Amino acid sequence: ALNAKKVEINYLFGSTELPLAVILLISLIVGSVIALLLVGVGLIKLKAQNTWLSSQLKRAESRSQS
Repeated sequence: ALNAKKVEINYLFGSTELPLAVILLISLIVGSVIALLLVGVGLIKLKAQNTWLSSQLKRAESRSQS
């Protein structure tokens, strides 16, 4: 809120002026969304690997009991 100075942002399709506080907030939100997406993909991969390893363990246990 104390960063009320206007800052020009140049992007691919043009440019705009926004208060520095707004730019910082937008950057924080975009960075958080990207981080959550990357963590989510990692968790999905780990859950798939865990499922696969659990099935492998069950097969190995059933073979050893036979």
